Amino acid sequence: MTDTTQTLLNLLADPFERASLLLQRYDRLLASAIPERALLTALSDKLDATRPAILAAKAWTDKRGTLMLAGHVGTGKTTAAAVWACRVKAEWCWAPDLAGHTPSKADAAIERFRAAPHLVIDEIGGQGTTTPAGVERIARLLSGRYA
Repeated sequence: MTDTTQTLLNLLADPFERASLLLQRYDRLLASAIPERALLTALSDKLDATRPAILAAKAWTDKRGTLMLAGHVGTGKTTAAAVWACRVKAEWCWAPDLAGHTPSKADAAIERFRAAPHLVIDEIGGQGTTTPAGVERIARLLSGRYA
């Protein structure tokens, strides 16, 4: 075990330090438009870790591929994505926000999200995302990351 690993384990063993680290991650994710309900559920000790979407998110370790969660409303897709985002410190893009931005603000957001090592794009197909501008912006984001 390295000194860095041991230091991190010691920090996490201290409830105050662990809470401080969680709050830092919580604040960063909340600032990036993650739904607060999903984030609180993802960080809760009452999370139903047996739900298929949660299991898929926890098992996802591929650093370059794409994990797609699809399903009906209320199946836990956003919560599962929040679990994964917390694990890997992902950026969060709420697609309806991206679709509704002014062109200059959308361009800046797309560049920021393209550069993010880990990214969740939530609510593709949500309000405004199927307009010509919404489709074009999401396509630019995806093609910039994966082309």
